[in-house]
Amino acid sequence: MVRYKFRVNGMSCVGCERIVQNEIDVIDGVRWSDADHETGTIEFAVPDPETGSYVEHIINNLGYEVKRVNRA
Repeated sequence: MVRYKFRVNGMSCVGCERIVQNEIDVIDGVRWSDADHETGTIEFAVPDPETGSYVEHIINNLGYEVKRVNRA
């Protein structure tokens, strides 16, 4: 399992948080996710490291800017 933490610029309210988390939760392979608009981050776990890049792409397509904070 690979854990990611992304900084999501532009995720500034509960509505944004829900949009991002709902999009991530339906991606095949995502085991759990937790978006937090107050810190501007989303954390999630996936079994395949390639899925992390896909998640980054999806969030960018939603109109937010993603910066990878870490991969554990």
